[in-house]
This record gives sequence, C-alpha cells and structure tokens, in this order.
Amino acid sequence: MSYRRLTSLLCVASLCFGYGLLAQSDPNAPGLSPAQRDAIIRRQEQIWNTDSLPDARQPDPGTEATRDEGTVTRALRRIVNTYEFSRTPSVLHFEDVALRVEPGTFPGRRPVRIELIHLRRPGDFALAGIELAVEMQGRSVPLESSGMFHVAFFDDDGIPVEPTRPIGVALPAAGDPTGARVYYLAEERWVERAPAPSSAREAGFPEEAAREESPFLEEGNPEAEGILNEGPVTPPMSELLYTTIDFSGWWNFDCPKPEGTCLSGTVSNPNATVYVAGVSYLGLSETRPDASGRFELNAMKDARVLVYAVAGDYSTEGFILSGIGALPVFLSQNVTTHTTHSQPRCQDLGRLNLSLGPTDLLQDRARFLQTIGMPD
Repeated sequence: MSYRRLTSLLCVASLCFGYGLLAQSDPNAPGLSPAQRDAIIRRQEQIWNTDSLPDARQPDPGTEATRDEGTVTRALRRIVNTYEFSRTPSVLHFEDVALRVEPGTFPGRRPVRIELIHLRRPGDFALAGIELAVEMQGRSVPLESSGMFHVAFFDDDGIPVEPTRPIGVALPAAGDPTGARVYYLAEERWVERAPAPSSAREAGFPEEAAREESPFLEEGNPEAEGILNEGPVTPPMSELLYTTIDFSGWWNFDCPKPEGTCLSGTVSNPNATVYVAGVSYLGLSETRPDASGRFELNAMKDARVLVYAVAGDYSTEGFILSGIGALPVFLSQNVTTHTTHSQPRCQDLGRLNLSLGPTDLLQDRARFLQTIGMPD
C-alpha cells in the first residue's frame, strides 16, 4: 500500500470515528477491483474534504510515478490530451494509440483529461519496472509483450474518474501479436481478461484501423491537435485491438512463454531487487535474493537479455537509491528449465556488484538506461 493511500485511509478512518458517520461504501469489501476501491476512497476524500492533502496520484507534468513491489520509482513519459465528448462516438488520438469512447462514458459534459503511457521499446519496460509474469500450473511463467500501456482519466479539477462504459483501444504491435491475450494489472498481479479481437470491426473501429495507413496513426492528423510531448510515430507492424478498457491502470497484450530458461548468480547487496529485461523481446522478470545474495530468475531462452539490480529504501520523499549495478547484455542459454524444478539447470552469471548512484537516477531515463547498459 502506498504512503498516499495509507494517509488517505487513516484520514478517512479518523474522521469517521470523530463524527460517528459511516462511509458510503467499504473500500475493503471483497470482490472490489483496484479501480473500484480507489473510486470509493476518492468519494470518501471528497466527502471529508481531504483532497487538499498532497496527492501522489497527481505527478509533475511529464512524469508518472510507478512502483513494483515497493522497490523502485521511475519516471515515464506521458502523452496528455483533453477532450469534451460529443453525442457520437469519439476516436481520440495519442500519437500511435487510439481510444474509442462512446457517448456517456464519463458523466456530465465537463472536459476529461486523459493521460497515456505507451511502452514501445525494451528500455521502456526497464523504466516501468513492472514484472511481466503469470501463474500457470503453480509456477511463474514469463510473458512476452506485444503492446503495453497505462491510461488514467481526470476531470478538469484534477480528480481521477473512471469510465462507466468500456473504451476501445487500437495500437501498433511492438512484437509478434500471434496468440496475444489481454491482461490488466490488479494488486501487483496480471489478470487475464480476454483474447484480443481479430478485427477492427469487432473492436468498434473502422476497418482502416487495421491497416498500416490507419488514419488513427497518421503523423499530423488534425484530430491529434492538443497532444503534448510530441514525438516520433512508430509505424505499426500490425494492429492490436481490444474493446473493453473499463478501468484506469496498466493494460498489456501478452503471450505466456512456459518454455523458458532460468538464470542464477549472486548480488553484492542481498537487499536489492534483481531484474532481467528483454533486449531482443519485450518483457521483465524480477526476484529478491536470499540472505547470502544468491538469486534465480526465469527468462526467455536463446534471447538477448540484460540483468541488473537496484537497492534502496522509500521515505516520505520517495525512493532513495542506495545501489545499482548491471551485467553486460548477453544471450540466454537455449535450455528449457525453470527455477521451480527440483534441479534447475540455470545459467550461472557469476557475481553482480552494486555501486552508488545519484539519488535521482531513477527519474532520468537517459542516465538510468546508460547506467545499466540498456540500448535505447
């Protein structure tokens, strides 16, 4: 639970105790999604006027604060747009990502600001620091991503809102989309939602959305005016389409890769988190070493990968880096094995040493990727 979330809950709890009133709903009720739980907390904050507290959900412009298991906080570039929705379906452009919003998706006629993060390259996944893995038959299986993004919605007062109707999405595949399924990140776990639809028509987009010359992806499209943080548009290999984006948060088009391999070694700081990031594929796995610094990681086999480690602690000011280190990019072994096997045949990486780095290193994309040796 984040510091901000804990603060909000304690504030709401103390006010309820002081005034003897009941909240509209219980955010700890079973069966609630993370987005529904956050919405209840936000309603309670508005009732008790706690929205004046410092809000970690509203980062500085151009920065999205994310964390993985309380280990690291990193900066990711956002694409921001503001739209007033009409009585007809709207196709909203975010460089090479398009969202299709039905009338009435957001209450009232007030403008809604949409912030989108699109991960396209291996360095993006290293920056996000979010493990891509699912549980299959009692073991953690790496996911290979063909497209991943984060979306958030805010009213014109900066208060987060959630869609009341599903939103469609179209984005270019960053890898082979064959067999890709859609996952949503809930409580630090990827939950499978559905297979990706097979056609633009099924996703509610015009058929042109599935073509390379899609009007959704054109540079200089007049409907894309107002986009901030302009950058190059990546020509799509093919289109990823999905009809049911119903919460803010992280969404991913992935293929599970059970026929992987494992890597092992030791890290100089046993309190670090060790990562393996794909270089020839899009994906990230993580682990915590034992007390001696020994670690094992699952990864894709016969693939170019980068192993790095980050150590530090959280304070009220954010994540304080205490050490970082990486091994050179290498080719993983072409051996099928897994860390859960009784005698895993993991590829021995030797020792990974950490050194001190600038405390704000994780907020600087170029310096962070250069430090760990990740091509960008």
